[in-house]
Amino acid sequence: MVNPSPQLAYRSDIDGLRAIAILAAILFHFEFEFIRGGYAGVDLFFVISGYLITGTSLKRLETWADIGDFFRRRVARLLPMVTLICVATSVAAHFLFAPAETRLVYRASGAVGLFFPNIFLLGRVDYFQEFAALSPFLHMWSLGVEE
Repeated sequence: MVNPSPQLAYRSDIDGLRAIAILAAILFHFEFEFIRGGYAGVDLFFVISGYLITGTSLKRLETWADIGDFFRRRVARLLPMVTLICVATSVAAHFLFAPAETRLVYRASGAVGLFFPNIFLLGRVDYFQEFAALSPFLHMWSLGVEE
C-alpha cells in the first residue's frame, strides 16, 4: 500500500544549502563580480532537490505502478501551466518576431510541451552567450532535466 504523505525528517542544514544555492544564482544573474561562478547554485539546488525527491519517492513508491502514478500526477500538475506558457509565448512570437524566429519558437514550444526542451535547445542556444537571454524558452531547460 502506498503511503499517502511520506516525509523526510526536516533538516535545517539542507534549508541552509538551498538558501546559499538560490542566493548564488540570483547574485550571478545580477552580474556581481564577486560571484562569477554563481550559476553553480543551480547545480547545487538540483542536487538538493534530487535528494529530497528521491527520498520522498522511495518512501512512497513500492511498485512500478506507483512510478507510473507519480509521473501521471506530475504531468497533470505541470501540463496546464506549461501549455499556457507555450501558447502565450507562441502568440507573442507571432507578432514580435521575424517568420524564421517564430517557426523556431513554435518548434521549441512543442519540445517544452513534451518535457524535453533541454534536448531541443542543445546545439541551438548557448546558455552563456549574451543573446541567449532572448530565447523565450531557455528557462525551461530544467523541466527536461527533472524529467
